[in-house]
Amino acid sequence: ENRHLILAGVRHEVTATLERSGVVEVVGEQNIFGSQRKWFGSMNAAISRAYDLSSKEHDDTCPLEELTQGAS
Repeated sequence: ENRHLILAGVRHEVTATLERSGVVEVVGEQNIFGSQRKWFGSMNAAISRAYDLSSKEHDDTCPLEELTQGAS
């Protein structure tokens, strides 16, 4: 109920283990962000996802919005 687990910086080997163990199905593939070559790329994507999930509860002044501007 309005709780989400978001994983950032997950290495390929760990993702494979999460898939085999059924964790991806429970957490949701859309909430798991693999490691990226770009510094903070995975973290910025995860923060953006968190903002999207919580935007219904926040107004335009949410600090996550500022952190994710231009993040990809």
